[in-house]
Amino acid sequence: MFVDGETLAVLDLHNGAVTAPGPALAQLCRRVLRRFARSVRELPVPWPAALRFAVRLLRAAGRGGDARAILRRLPPFTTAERYEATGKAGAYATRNPVRHARELLLLERVFPGRPGETVLDLPCGAGRLSPWLQQRGCAVVAADGALAMLQQAGQQQTGLPRAVLADALAMPFADRAVDGVVTFRFLHHLTDELSDRVIAEACRVAGRFVVVSFFHPCSAHHLQRRLRALAGGRTTRFARTLGAIDRTFAKHGFRRLRAAADLPFARDLWLASFARDDSVNSADPLRRAP
Repeated sequence: MFVDGETLAVLDLHNGAVTAPGPALAQLCRRVLRRFARSVRELPVPWPAALRFAVRLLRAAGRGGDARAILRRLPPFTTAERYEATGKAGAYATRNPVRHARELLLLERVFPGRPGETVLDLPCGAGRLSPWLQQRGCAVVAADGALAMLQQAGQQQTGLPRAVLADALAMPFADRAVDGVVTFRFLHHLTDELSDRVIAEACRVAGRFVVVSFFHPCSAHHLQRRLRALAGGRTTRFARTLGAIDRTFAKHGFRRLRAAADLPFARDLWLASFARDDSVNSADPLRRAP
């Protein structure tokens, strides 16, 4: 794979062969594109650019006429794209309300926002955090990489806050554009490198604080996933220690305020809040926990 800006190219010698002229086998196209879909998730390439490249590749292979059918059978190129499928965003909006209520209690324990502050919720998903943030007097900017999620958020509630189609890896906001950023149930979909990039963007955009959730590796849930991966399953969830998250935030001038876990060492979900060093002082009731 060769990447130069938004220009993509593939040289696949493993599948090279001398055959009669004609379109490539559909099975071969699917296999090559499945590998491409897995690799492109690790790259700073917008998913529309990846899809355009996939279509060009299929046309060059003589499969332009059934490109749409082949692409439908591929895994999604990005997490956001997965929710563009019909009904996916609606299912997410109503998924596991008991767990959602439990997670809001964790958010209550670490959230440092103040009434009147502007908070960016990215990715906002179906907007389930927006009412909670608004109840605490925050002005909410809801942003997501999936248009279907933003549309679902508008259907779920009246008075939808400002909505922006945005990539968490390259947030379309100025430095310190908002008071705080909440990145909830997202980092565990990303490798360490991509997770660090999201945190860097959140720190750049946040004027005072950032709240993130992440999966911790020291947990029964993560152990189960590791065992499945060792047995040949795919790794689709990634975990990081609180110390690793602390160090990433420290590189951008942020200090941890509080952390909370949902049954630590059993379940894997953790939440942590961070503030700019210049906004942490002795009068702040959420000073860094020991």
